[in-house]
Parts: sequence; structure tokens; C-alpha cells
Amino acid sequence: AALPLVVRPVASDLAVVAIGDWGGDDDEEPTTESQRLTAVGLTRKALELDASLTMLMGDNFYHHGIHGADSSSRFRDTFEAIYARLLPGRPFYAFAGNHDYGEGRMANISAQVAYSKLSEQWRFPSLWYKIQ
Repeated sequence: AALPLVVRPVASDLAVVAIGDWGGDDDEEPTTESQRLTAVGLTRKALELDASLTMLMGDNFYHHGIHGADSSSRFRDTFEAIYARLLPGRPFYAFAGNHDYGEGRMANISAQVAYSKLSEQWRFPSLWYKIQ
């Protein structure tokens, strides 16, 4: 599926920030100090560049993805409370990494896709998509 990308008219460039391997530790420790510090740095750079969007390059939920449904507390604890709250109203386009598929254990990658319907900022419309 292709998603429309609405860009505010600025100079002539599109500014994007990206982060990978950002997904906390595990269900018992869904956020880490390193993650919180990285989120602050990412936010500073996004605001400095006036980035229109953030790309989440995979390994969104360590160590073995989401266990359960799109209502998993990991979305709130690992994404919404750490990244989304620092850049309100800005979209985050997610892509899956090996840990999101379970890294050898059962995981629910479909929950990450389904969460797009519940979050104002999380964008993961299908496993393969284009940002346009």
C-alpha cells in the first residue's frame, strides 16, 4: 500500500530522521536509559531539521517482537511514551527487523501493522509499502 506524504512547504528539501534497533529491551524492561537518551537526541535533530517524518528502521521491539495483540503495553511503553510524546503530531513510519519477527520465537508482526489503526503517529500499513 502506498501512503500519501504531506510535506509542509519549506525550502526545497524534505528532511527525514531515522532510527533503527530502538525497541527497548524486553517485556520486563520495555524501555532502557539508552533508549530514553537516544530519543532526546533524535528529537533535537528532528526539530533542528524540521523533519517531516521519522523512519523506524526495524527491531522495533526487542528481543522477540510483540507477544499478543495490537493492544500490547509495549506500544505504549516502548514507542508512545518514549518517542511519540517528544514529537507530537509527526508520523513515524515503521519497518520490521529480524527481532520483530521473533528472532526464532513466536511473535505477532501483524500486531505492529494493526497498531497503525490505533495510533495517531505509528504508520505501518502493511509489511511492504511505499511512502509517497
